[in-house]
Amino acid sequence: MLVPFKIFTTSAFLLFGYTEAQTECRDNGLFPHQSTLWNDNFPNGENDEKVTALCDGEISINGAGEVCVDGRVSYRQIQEFTGKPTYAPTSNTISITGHLIAGDAYTMLGDKFVFLYDLVSSYTINGTTYEADDTMVDNVLAASKGAIEGICYKTDFVRNETEYIKINHKIFLEGEANAEELEDATVIFASALGLVGEYYTKVEDKPSILSNFRLSLQNSVSNGPTPDELFQIFPIFSLVPSLRALIVGGVVSTDVHPQPLKAPDTPAEDIQIDTEWSTLLKVIDSGVFDDGYPLFSVGLIRKVTILEGGYSCWRNTTEAAVIDITIPPGRAEEIDEFVVNKLYPAIKEQGGNVGLHLGKRIPNDSTELMNDVFDFYARCGMTVPDTKPEPCYHPLCSRQSIPTTFEYPSEFFDISSKSEL
Repeated sequence: MLVPFKIFTTSAFLLFGYTEAQTECRDNGLFPHQSTLWNDNFPNGENDEKVTALCDGEISINGAGEVCVDGRVSYRQIQEFTGKPTYAPTSNTISITGHLIAGDAYTMLGDKFVFLYDLVSSYTINGTTYEADDTMVDNVLAASKGAIEGICYKTDFVRNETEYIKINHKIFLEGEANAEELEDATVIFASALGLVGEYYTKVEDKPSILSNFRLSLQNSVSNGPTPDELFQIFPIFSLVPSLRALIVGGVVSTDVHPQPLKAPDTPAEDIQIDTEWSTLLKVIDSGVFDDGYPLFSVGLIRKVTILEGGYSCWRNTTEAAVIDITIPPGRAEEIDEFVVNKLYPAIKEQGGNVGLHLGKRIPNDSTELMNDVFDFYARCGMTVPDTKPEPCYHPLCSRQSIPTTFEYPSEFFDISSKSEL
């Protein structure tokens, strides 16, 4: 439970500060996006110890009206602090600082997805504060320059007014999908059964109780008690698109659902590969998602709007596609095969750029893909260190295609706990 807000004043202006006792970012028992890379043998190992991510930092509002974070907190804590709709990823238990080092971290509010880099005003590394500019990616990517100790967000990170979003769907069975009908989708769900387009439209109509309830019901169903063994026996993930299209619909409020799409707290392996939205549409027309999509997997493809004046690596386009390919633990090789041998080559064949979320799964046998990813980040200003950074706080801190050993920054992690991230 979060402790009450602490309000204090300075001689210059009023600040709203929020601190909580040592708190885990995620509930016990939940896996991070990439359990194999982050938890197996790095640097745990003795007595099966696991690290616990701590979200015990402080949140404040500075004199410019920006939400600022000192230390490590989760998006959920910021939402509870502001009491207003704020941008967040589809899983709001993710920590802000951990998200910033991932490269292509996205956030969502209402009908729009945007990259986190486009919302940052300033950030602090090793005691030095930097204004957001075109050097940000080089400074924060894979924590190669050190631990991120603080962040301030642009004022539009918080939405002061309520918005109403109408959600509807189009279902395309295997082989039926086409780019023209999916171009205006905000989210595209992929499975072995076909594609489902989810369309968000900002409207003036207020939601009915039923519409908000339907979305809450879908979130509850997604987080319902399901034995892990069933995910290995039945292709439950492949049913997600159809079930969502069946349950969710109508108008919802950002006061109740600031993120109309939420990720369930289900153990999973997840690869996030990104490209231009226009490239994705060509890939869909090429039939990649119709031929041999992994049966036990679900894909969540989000259209990300590039904000003017931002510093994400996709600022040379207007819309990007964030493609999450997710599968139950123990089946990761199936999505490795699909991404490395089908999806990635299809993106390159269409002339697209390719990015990768560096906090999620790195596919096996993906040297060519990773080299291409780092070439993309290099064009965005990333430099490669001459030697491995010490201390190294990320398995890809050397910005090379092969992960390396690393340590968790002690101020953000409890490395003596036996609970999982």
